[in-house]
Amino acid sequence: MTDDTKIQPPIASPYSKATLHLCRQIDGAKSREERAQLLLQLASRFHQEHDPTDAELNDQYHSFFEEYEHARMAFQQAAFRLARLALSEVNGAFESGRLTHEESVEVGKAVN
Repeated sequence: MTDDTKIQPPIASPYSKATLHLCRQIDGAKSREERAQLLLQLASRFHQEHDPTDAELNDQYHSFFEEYEHARMAFQQAAFRLARLALSEVNGAFESGRLTHEESVEVGKAVN
């Protein structure tokens, strides 16, 4: 048997099975909304798997991940600020008597 007829072992994918699965799902997405949700999941997964210490990747590659991380932190900060505003508004409604605890229990039952 010569070297050119030997069976070569499969090359390991540089991407996780989860990343590849999301890519296949995106290709088969039926709606714009489904595609958008899958793209967000893919970005999150790709970010989780990124190695910021990988010196083989160029700076532009790393800058995409840094921009994503900054945007994620900015979104989280904005969400926390908005949630604190909502809590303040609801607590103010309780304190002023515009909302009773009984009403909030009824709403909680309806939501669940």
